[in-house]
Amino acid sequence: MLTINYENMDKKGLKKVLDLFDKEGLPIAEVKADNKQTRESGFPIKQVTLTFESGQVLLLKVKSGSPTFYQAKLNAKVLAIRDYKQLDNEMKEIIKYVQDNEPNYKKQKEKADLKKKIAVPTIKAVNTTVAEQTTQLQATVESLKGQTELAKTEIATIAPVVAEKQTTLVGLNQQISEANALSDELTGKLDKAKQGIFESASQPLETGTKVKVLGRSKKGDSTFSGNSGTIIDSGKVVGMGLAYDVNIDGAVHKQIAPEMLVLESGDAVAATCPECGATMTECDGGMECPECGVKTDGDGVILEAAAKLALPGYSKWDTFAGGTGAAEGKNSYGIRADGGVGPNGMVQFSVDPISNSSGRHQGYSLKSFGLPGEPSWRWISPTGMLSPNGNARLFSRPQEAVKVAQEVYEKYVVNKEAA
Repeated sequence: MLTINYENMDKKGLKKVLDLFDKEGLPIAEVKADNKQTRESGFPIKQVTLTFESGQVLLLKVKSGSPTFYQAKLNAKVLAIRDYKQLDNEMKEIIKYVQDNEPNYKKQKEKADLKKKIAVPTIKAVNTTVAEQTTQLQATVESLKGQTELAKTEIATIAPVVAEKQTTLVGLNQQISEANALSDELTGKLDKAKQGIFESASQPLETGTKVKVLGRSKKGDSTFSGNSGTIIDSGKVVGMGLAYDVNIDGAVHKQIAPEMLVLESGDAVAATCPECGATMTECDGGMECPECGVKTDGDGVILEAAAKLALPGYSKWDTFAGGTGAAEGKNSYGIRADGGVGPNGMVQFSVDPISNSSGRHQGYSLKSFGLPGEPSWRWISPTGMLSPNGNARLFSRPQEAVKVAQEVYEKYVVNKEAA
């Protein structure tokens, strides 16, 4: 595991840290690490400054006794490091920041190098002889020749890179053109699929063929829903899978609705319940969902809706005397419903009046027993929050508590959300 030795905050002591940048292709031009201790916000600290060849500057600070850097600044900007506890992870984040900035700084350095002005020495004419001026002029010419050769070398170095970029650009444009052509082709196929074109009526579906939902099917004036279906002739599907002819551009095509397997003539097709998604089974010439009780006929028309669980309203709750300590005329209310984890698979709700020490009525509490995931008594607040203690906020009226109980029942029992 990589750590920092606070006593050796110099180039030698930081070798392992510096080597990480070199391995990632981030050459360092200068390291300033004098191992001198200073104080910041009352804490003894040491710091090191790294200048990369691209021009980026990284400042790292470490506190006395710490195995990691407590702050990192890149180009005068504090970095948002997530893991300050492990130096290995911290360095990965720092290196990523440097790498992200590296391309821009390299470009800036290249532009700066190309914009370097050629320095032309000034020839002083005063108090100099013609021979001296000639000598200065010759030196200037030689200097200009050297600068010219340097510029030629830089141009020769950059030219292949420019050519490579141009070649890459041409290749990318070609890929874009091919992608656009493929997109147009797929869009055309998708448009045809949306129209419901499956295959010619002269090519009947064979047993074992899988067909996919492309739209709602119709039979006469009726529109069918659901997912069930029955084969009426070899290769034809009825119900949501009804196969019927459609005239498109003068040609007759076969249009199919849902995805299902074509079976033998007269066999039923396995279906998915339109309410809960469970696999339905055959019953009395139609289909029935074993999970929620939805029934459909052979064409997929829903004959009987699912019996949805629901907690009765205030008028259906049992009423009891308020009990010891309840203010006069204040009652308790309770009810049991299916779907819980209490005795006999029940869940129980109770609304009780609450009074203060002097017997003055304060409001009503709501609690439950046997909710899925919460088998013990739980107090329920007006916002529907469950609590294991009796410090939940009170309701002003029992009707308000009953309404929240209905919401809690639907959330945790009907919709099966985790408590």
